[in-house]
Amino acid sequence: SLLVVDQLNGHKKCNDEKLKHKRDLILELSGSLPRTSVMFSWKPRNSTPALKQANDMAQNLLGVKNH
Repeated sequence: SLLVVDQLNGHKKCNDEKLKHKRDLILELSGSLPRTSVMFSWKPRNSTPALKQANDMAQNLLGVKNH
């Protein structure tokens, strides 16, 4: 979600302790990759054919009706 990406990039505060732990773990792991710069970005779920396909598959697996 856009909120999670904003929290990972430090643009929004994370108030939930469980999410803070996961955010910190993600930042630690991404920071430990050698010679690699990791960027977190958000795109609307149907903005590209690949994202639309991934969204459709995820919704199908979850039993959620596609929008």
